[in-house]
Amino acid sequence: STVMDKKLKTAPSGYFTRKMVSGLYETVIQEGLCTCNTYYEVNIQAGDSFMEYAWLVGRFLAPRDNAAPEKISKDMLTGYCKKGAILSLLSPLHCAAPANKICQYCYGRDLSSGDIPESDLPVGIIAGQAVGERLTQIAMRSYHSGSADSLISDFGKITGWFDGSQDKLASAEDLPNILKKFKHQVDSIHFEVLLRAIRGKDLLPISRRAMTQKSFLSAAAFSRFTENIATSACEQATCKAGLKDKIMLGKISDA
Repeated sequence: STVMDKKLKTAPSGYFTRKMVSGLYETVIQEGLCTCNTYYEVNIQAGDSFMEYAWLVGRFLAPRDNAAPEKISKDMLTGYCKKGAILSLLSPLHCAAPANKICQYCYGRDLSSGDIPESDLPVGIIAGQAVGERLTQIAMRSYHSGSADSLISDFGKITGWFDGSQDKLASAEDLPNILKKFKHQVDSIHFEVLLRAIRGKDLLPISRRAMTQKSFLSAAAFSRFTENIATSACEQATCKAGLKDKIMLGKISDA
């Protein structure tokens, strides 16, 4: 029932948001274009809906003949949907930037400004909030409207895509299905950032990834809280933590 949706799904979706934000805490934008030579293929059929692929606007196509990557415009996408096209897209899924970094072109436009993202933009935190908060909103809407949403009904399956066992974690091939499940109401880039994190060098569910972060706050949130806090306090002279961590440790920020 919708009352049970609110009671049983709102708190877990909030906790899931916390897991994702903590697991993606260190993922930021790296300036410039990486050296990737693998791309995310998007197959648009003639007559496909523009809205289904609206997330492509502002993303960059793979560079050709040493030219700069071309940014997809609304007019370009309209043409693709009218005639059909197979696009080779720069994507966080295949970005060659170091771990916890995504180059500006693989990320595409900053959704808040429409421009290319600034260096060190915390796109991991943004992705975790975007995905998790959408689940919370739908849980609340399901309660207030009196109608259940299939996204909430499949809550366990959805969280399992990102925080399940290693043999069930989502991959790039699952991205179209994920977007459909969220009714294209969460931009693809957020899921691509999330999938890059869990399917990196070590295949890790998002909560386990949180425990590997340099941020002691992320690690302490899910395991051995006292140990993490004590260790970080003892090592504060060399702690390479984020701004929030440094403030809590009594360190003056780099700023």
